[in-house]
Amino acid sequence: MGTFLIISVLHLAYLSTAGKARYKAESQEVENRVRIEDFLYENHSAKIGVIVGTSLSANVHHPDLVNLSFRGGSALTALEILCIAEQLPETILIEANLLYQPVDREMVEKFESDQRVTFPMLQDRYRPMSLLLGAIKGKSENRDPSVNLQSSRKLNATTKAKKLPVHLASAAVRLSSEELTTALALVQENVEKLEGLGSRVIFYLTPIDAEVVGQPRHQQWRKSFVEAFPNRSVEHLAISDESTSDGIHLCLEGNLEMGEQLGLLAGIPIEKNRGK
Repeated sequence: MGTFLIISVLHLAYLSTAGKARYKAESQEVENRVRIEDFLYENHSAKIGVIVGTSLSANVHHPDLVNLSFRGGSALTALEILCIAEQLPETILIEANLLYQPVDREMVEKFESDQRVTFPMLQDRYRPMSLLLGAIKGKSENRDPSVNLQSSRKLNATTKAKKLPVHLASAAVRLSSEELTTALALVQENVEKLEGLGSRVIFYLTPIDAEVVGQPRHQQWRKSFVEAFPNRSVEHLAISDESTSDGIHLCLEGNLEMGEQLGLLAGIPIEKNRGK
């Protein structure tokens, strides 16, 4: 225990002098946890809203919105963690496309503990590898995540044709009754909690290729969602360039438009966004 405390003190001293602002996640899974850590442990009082989604929204950038979308993860996981946050944003924008994906309970439980606050060295953003990568490459979270996206004008049809079947295959499988019931119940429970704490919740759908959205799973989910929440509207984002790189992920132009559209849903004028 004594050795751990000494290491913790030395680690904290390093963070306070050199390393706190320079860290970079080394994997997709770590990046998801780092996004949550940044939100929970940093002051985001100037931000108007939060985006909660999956990889479909993970590359969206807006200066007045915090993006908690998980690559390869569930939006429900982020919602569960938001419910235990000390401060909530005015608006929570929830991507509804894949809101049926199961919660990562292990991740939620980690953030329910206060050990990460007491001992910063337990935070993923301050792990030795994250700090090393940050020192070498700089903190990636400071940059617009859309900068490395493929432009629709340079879209490779052959590459897309190879990726598309994967998404078609998964979308062809309908959700079980248990999966559907569990997901809808969790959505209802979390939204009621967040609204009870004072946040405004807005659901939205990102554009995906018609060939994919026409598959059984997407049709089943959208129908079930509307039936479960008849009094809640789901916003279809007005994206003029709906080109995707693989059937479900928007290209650069679409992501830039999506950032503006989500800002508008949160009540932020486009002019303000472009001025930053």
